[in-house]
Amino acid sequence: MTTARTGHTATLLKDGSVLITGGFYDNALNHRVNLASAELYDPSTGTFTPTGNLTTARFDHTATLLSDGRVLIVGDGEGADVWLPGEAPETLSPILAVVRGQQLAYELATVLGYDPDSPVGLAKVTPT
Repeated sequence: MTTARTGHTATLLKDGSVLITGGFYDNALNHRVNLASAELYDPSTGTFTPTGNLTTARFDHTATLLSDGRVLIVGDGEGADVWLPGEAPETLSPILAVVRGQQLAYELATVLGYDPDSPVGLAKVTPT
């Protein structure tokens, strides 16, 4: 790994690579440092590559591969992250924070059995 860690998740992706997110390590002063970093492991080459960071540091969380290739990351912190395959331009970072929230709302509505196209509340939940 590019960053040694424990308490992280390792999620097998559809292309055979592994997404490693969050976790923590103990620094030289034996203080726990929580991580928001993520990296991809390519088992065919044995290499690790840093990828986009989580919105908050997490450890002992869950990471669930969704049917469209995204990964829903929840636990040990407020809110959730949705990891998107591929790189996003830095100029889109603020937009991605909003999109992740919309994606989370859509996925949660679907998992809970609600129809995103027939909202009960005031706003329609749409996939992005």
